[in-house]
Order: sequence, then structure tokens, then C-alpha cells
Amino acid sequence: MSKIFLLILAVAIVWWLAKSMRRKQPGKSQGEVAPEQMVVCSHCGLYLPKHEAILQNEAAGHNEAADQNEAVGQNKAAGRGQKFFCSEEHRRLAG
Repeated sequence: MSKIFLLILAVAIVWWLAKSMRRKQPGKSQGEVAPEQMVVCSHCGLYLPKHEAILQNEAAGHNEAADQNEAVGQNKAAGRGQKFFCSEEHRRLAG
């Protein structure tokens, strides 16, 4: 019986040491993901990640949707004259 208790105790100590060593390792953990800029669809107002958005450059004229998005803090990096859409259909419908 004492041998079983010592075996369980040894396994618990090894597990505890392994767990404490993993916490001390620097760097990002597997669960952390870098934040991604969100943009607003100019047609329906849907928020979506910038890498999934379809971008349309407006060559001339005043872009009311971009001004509206900039006013609420969205699409600042896009600059003037650019619209984001959630789908090709919304880009077509807006243009």
C-alpha cells in the first residue's frame, strides 16, 4: 500500500514540476491571437475583419460612407476614397 502511495506522490510531483516549468516559458501562448482591424460594409453596415472585406477605390467625388465610418472611428487606415464591402454583391449594388 505504501508503494502505491509513493508512486502516486511521485507522479503528482513530476506533473506539478512540468506544469510550473511551462508557465515560465516566455512568448505567446497558443490561445492568444493578435487583434485585427474591423471595417464596416458601406452597403449594409456589417462589421467584418479587414482581410475579408472587398475594397473599392472611389477615384473622384465626396465619399459620404467613408466620412461616416471615420466619424465613428472605423476605417481610419483606409483613407478617403475607399469603401469596404462584405460581399461582391453589395459592392455591385452600391456602385
